[in-house]
Amino acid sequence: MNTTASKLLAIISAFILILSLSACNSAENLETVFMHGSDMPKQVIAPDPIESITPMPPDKTTNEPAANEQIESAEEPEMPDNPASDFEYSFDGETGGIAISSYIGDASIVRIPNEINGVSVTVIDENAFEFCYYLTEVIIPDSVTIIGKSAFVGCEELVGVTIPAGVTTLGDYVFSGCSSLQSIEVDADNLNYASVDGVLFNKDISLLLHYPAGRSGAYVIPDGVLYIETAAFSSCNLLTDVTMPDSLEFISVFAFNMCYSLERVTIPDNVTLIGYGSFAFCSSLRTAALPAGLTTISKGLFTNCSSLESVIIPDGVTEISFDAFTGCSSLDDATRARILQINPNAEF
Repeated sequence: MNTTASKLLAIISAFILILSLSACNSAENLETVFMHGSDMPKQVIAPDPIESITPMPPDKTTNEPAANEQIESAEEPEMPDNPASDFEYSFDGETGGIAISSYIGDASIVRIPNEINGVSVTVIDENAFEFCYYLTEVIIPDSVTIIGKSAFVGCEELVGVTIPAGVTTLGDYVFSGCSSLQSIEVDADNLNYASVDGVLFNKDISLLLHYPAGRSGAYVIPDGVLYIETAAFSSCNLLTDVTMPDSLEFISVFAFNMCYSLERVTIPDNVTLIGYGSFAFCSSLRTAALPAGLTTISKGLFTNCSSLESVIIPDGVTEISFDAFTGCSSLDDATRARILQINPNAEF
């Protein structure tokens, strides 16, 4: 082979070798290459190797809460008003609003609407929710101004209720027979009523209106109270003892009627009038001390107090109703003699 051909072959061979080595991924084998037919090494720079990709750690700055952070639960949506079809109602001319006359639904929690057909609900009529045995909670709207007599009587499962700011009138026996009732609250802006430890009073705390019948044990009436309203403690079956303040002057009718667990009662001397039937059917009552200022023992005052053994009757008493002690079969001889001295026709 001649010299020109030899050189051409050497160049082609070197070119092929360079191309083949350039395809390798290892730089270590590409640093020095001997050209074919030459005694001098030629340096060939290979392509940079591809660096391995290291996975990035998860981003720490995410919106996920840290393990020691509490996740606040979303606020529950407000319960919607009960539909108008759950009530019987009519227009009330005195207030110019709607009067709820009866609840005909079956829900355990009732939210009375602020308005029906665009007219404000202003009155909860007498007996509107009477004997709704399944009712556990009722939400009364701010539009209501009058709650009638016996409106919630006999709602045995009702646990709590709040009187809104606009209420100006509460009828008698509103919550009588609500044997599970634990608390009656009143909006602080109400100008007529107030609540002290869940007990209902008038605004200046001079009149005790209603004690929740579901409470048990003893109760101390606050100082400054002058009057105990009609049936205020009626059917408080778990009440065992009540302490009355010296400020008290008047106990209305049926005030402690059917307090089956009440064991003793001492009435302060400032009380001059005790309404009829005030302690009737208090079957656990054993002793009673009547106030010095009392002159009359009214009709049915202690009727069917079958455990009553002794009653202190002050010298000022001049009149005893014939049935004031009917059914008091456990009275001791001294008490019987004192009663018969004042009214020979008294029944036991």
